[in-house]
Amino acid sequence: MKIIVKQENFALNELKKLAESCLSKYKLPVKKAIERAKRKDFTLLFAFNGKKRIGFIAGYAEKRKMHIWLFGVLKKNRGKGIGSKLLNRFHSISLKKDYKSVTTITFNKYKEKLILSLKHGYRITGLKHIHAKNDDTIFLEKVLKK
Repeated sequence: MKIIVKQENFALNELKKLAESCLSKYKLPVKKAIERAKRKDFTLLFAFNGKKRIGFIAGYAEKRKMHIWLFGVLKKNRGKGIGSKLLNRFHSISLKKDYKSVTTITFNKYKEKLILSLKHGYRITGLKHIHAKNDDTIFLEKVLKK
């Protein structure tokens, strides 16, 4: 399997479809995707296997850092290094735009994202229990190195 990562900042319908396929019980309102795409330095990357999108990462600038808003790989394609390729490309783009760190948020239910983030040098910077979701929000940050 040859994986190619491409930047496609305006493919919001494709982002919606793939995010809802990758993330359990997640619904992405189109309005929310449009609002996020208007934020400073919005970056949307897709991983392709041939012509099929199998993973994505989306983020934008927040204060003086890049923030990963959404990130996912189709379940049947996990464990093959696709998430790592997406993260590495996002980090590279962030560095080129002169950002010094990347933040993200995840939940306990997304253990694979948490483990992948830790393997890529993110550190946990905070934790907050969300009673309405009966889950913990985990805040992470990675300092980028040139």
